[in-house]
Amino acid sequence: MKHQPRTSLSAFSARVFALGAAGLALASCAGTPDHISCPEVSAPREGTQAYMRMDDTREIFDVRMNGVNGLCEAADGGGTEMTVSVGLKLKRAAEGDLVAGVAQVDMIGIVVDADNNVVETKPIKYVTGFRKGQRLHYPVAEYKITVAEGNRLVLSLLPSLY
Repeated sequence: MKHQPRTSLSAFSARVFALGAAGLALASCAGTPDHISCPEVSAPREGTQAYMRMDDTREIFDVRMNGVNGLCEAADGGGTEMTVSVGLKLKRAAEGDLVAGVAQVDMIGIVVDADNNVVETKPIKYVTGFRKGQRLHYPVAEYKITVAEGNRLVLSLLPSLY
C-alpha cells in the first residue's frame, strides 16, 4: 500500500490562508447595496384604514396600515430608489364558520414635490388570502418606486366600499 506524503502544517496553513483570501476578495466583489436615507414617507389619517371585499366570497374585511419600513439606494438616473414594506392588519368582519378566500388590498403611492404638487401616482395591488377559520392576517406588502430629490412619498389604502 502506497502512502501519501504528509503535508507540513505550514503548507496546509498557506493553502487555508490562500482560500480564505480568495473568498474574501470574491465576497467584496459581490457588492452590497449602499443604503442611504429615505425621502419622507407619510399617509393621511383617512388612508390608513379601509374596508374591502374578498374576491369570491364577497365577504367584507377591514384593512389597516400597521407600520412602514423602507430601504433606499441612490438611483442610477438620480433620485432615490425606495423599497417600501407596508405592514398590514386584515380583519374579517364575518362571524362563525369562516371559509378560505382571496383578499386583494388596493393602495396607491403618490409622489409629491416640495410645493405639494402630485408628480406621479402608482397603484399597488397586493393579493393575499385568509385560510379557513382565519380571522386575522398580518401580511407585508412590498413596493418599489424611484423618488426624485426633494420629493416625498404618500401612501394610502383605497377602499372598495364607499
